[in-house]
Amino acid sequence: LATFSSGCYNAFASMCRRTAQAVFADLGEQGRLRVFDELAEIRLLAEIDDETFGVVKKIVFGSDSEPRPSMPLVGAREAGMNVKVSIELPERILEFAEGMVRDGVYGSLSELVEDKISSGFPRKPTFTNCDPPRHPKMRQALAQCLTPARWERSRPAVRDYATALVERLAVKPRADLVADLMYPLPAFAGFALLGFPTADTDRLKEWCVTRVLLTYGKLDAAGQVQAANELTSFWNYVREHVQRRMTDPADDLTSDLLALSATLGEELTTEDVINMIYSTALASHETSQNAILNGLKRLLGEREQWDALCADQTLIPNAVEELLRLESPVMTLRRTVTKDTTLGGVAMPAGSQVLLQPAAGNHDPAHFPDGDQLDIRRKNAREHLTFGKQWHFCLGSPLARFEYNLVLELLTTRTPRMRLLAGQTFSYLPTMQFRVLEKLLVEPAPAA
Repeated sequence: LATFSSGCYNAFASMCRRTAQAVFADLGEQGRLRVFDELAEIRLLAEIDDETFGVVKKIVFGSDSEPRPSMPLVGAREAGMNVKVSIELPERILEFAEGMVRDGVYGSLSELVEDKISSGFPRKPTFTNCDPPRHPKMRQALAQCLTPARWERSRPAVRDYATALVERLAVKPRADLVADLMYPLPAFAGFALLGFPTADTDRLKEWCVTRVLLTYGKLDAAGQVQAANELTSFWNYVREHVQRRMTDPADDLTSDLLALSATLGEELTTEDVINMIYSTALASHETSQNAILNGLKRLLGEREQWDALCADQTLIPNAVEELLRLESPVMTLRRTVTKDTTLGGVAMPAGSQVLLQPAAGNHDPAHFPDGDQLDIRRKNAREHLTFGKQWHFCLGSPLARFEYNLVLELLTTRTPRMRLLAGQTFSYLPTMQFRVLEKLLVEPAPAA
């Protein structure tokens, strides 16, 4: 233990505590499986070797084999073949990470746009589109900075900001939960985490939408050129922000990463920090916005469930997990097979384009009975895949969960009679990956 960094030491201590809880508490099989998932995440941070982790599994489950049996694979498609998806597939995909790489875009880019992007900024794969050995280093560096103390310090300001937004929309005869609440709230939280000035929020959000459309949409040639120019400006903004923090540090994630970089040398360079902040500038708010909006749309459309939350706010934490399961903000992931392999009984030659639908695992009938139904009391709702698994589990999940719980707490308290505006048409940003609601119109306090 003396050779561990402080982050690894704390993670290993957490593993010991959770193992003891699993052994000595009457958790039942599902409870032990939940603990195992948590231990698997802790293992990555603490860099626990296979032999040691095998001992942990033997203590908790009486065996060092995987605790879950193989499940039949169901549902999902990808181009040219029928690969199947269940709740287990994301773990299997991550185990096979060395055989697949993530494509940068869904459509093809013109040569002019490729040149603009390649000359505009030296982008490197960092998180979801990154493989070992780089990925574990980048992930561990970010994990060391996203401490419980960091999340705790961010909460009061986010709560105050959210409360003010809800107070303003509550007195409107008609409100748009996108423009009035969920467009600004996650952006405020995410950009404050990085240290971006609040005055720059609108410009940053516009760049983020452009980045989503270029990467996951299908822009025409003129749109691609405009997007490439805007993303170059976005990259330069991030680079200049990081450079300012090198001489003027503050209480934010950017400064924390730079301080860590100073101790790690070539393991975490300034260019790495720029890439990490550029990635987090989108990831820190986009999926939270979309998750909460799609969840509110579903929840407000099922009146009995909404009324139950208003009557008993202790149901909110589990309702958040159920809505994350049912209304995942990320529908697809695209991968390119880099070597011949077989997955789900289907041979996939190198070069194959694979479109994964991990959200389908959240509806696996073998794991979630009546999985297409909303049940805010579902006992295993937290076992969803919305935050990913193992190597790619979302490090920002504490912030996303806090925001989701906060929004439901404030709305059920301040606007319990809120209803969806009748007759509205729901439209989404045209992308293959994210479910981006463009408007969600409500009546905060409709006439009785």
